[in-house]
Amino acid sequence: MYYTESFTRKTKAKNVLFLCETNSIYSQIAEAYLNKKASRSFQAYSAGFSTKHIQQSVVNVLREDGIDITMNKSKTIYSMELSHLKFDYVISFCDPENPTQQPVFPNKHKKIKWNMRQNFTNKTNEEELMQSLRKTRDQIKAAVYEFIDEQLSVFEDSALQLV
Repeated sequence: MYYTESFTRKTKAKNVLFLCETNSIYSQIAEAYLNKKASRSFQAYSAGFSTKHIQQSVVNVLREDGIDITMNKSKTIYSMELSHLKFDYVISFCDPENPTQQPVFPNKHKKIKWNMRQNFTNKTNEEELMQSLRKTRDQIKAAVYEFIDEQLSVFEDSALQLV
């Protein structure tokens, strides 16, 4: 779907938080793709309930697709960096079977759950790990692009109705 630059300039960027357990794989990938593809319409952030070092293999799999996250750091939902923000969307990769890991945010926002779980710990070699990460990267990329198309069409429909 194609959106004109004039439309995106008139629309205030919406804040999107991608949330996963450790902010080291899923949410980092989603944040990177949303900021790369639609930074005029959305500002993406990512966080976890705890932090974990972002592995070089995650950096490498995104670099294959032209995205550099070498300067990214894992952060928690309680970090000062995020504490002042109001989110329009909170997209969670968290375990749907664990309701204790569903944070409550004070402002009104749309909650979305993406069920993409992959076990990266049982990979016996680096190539198996990379193949698994590529599959996860591609699934997240497709979900992010679908999110962009859906939400921008909602924005466009709303703008058309105001005329």
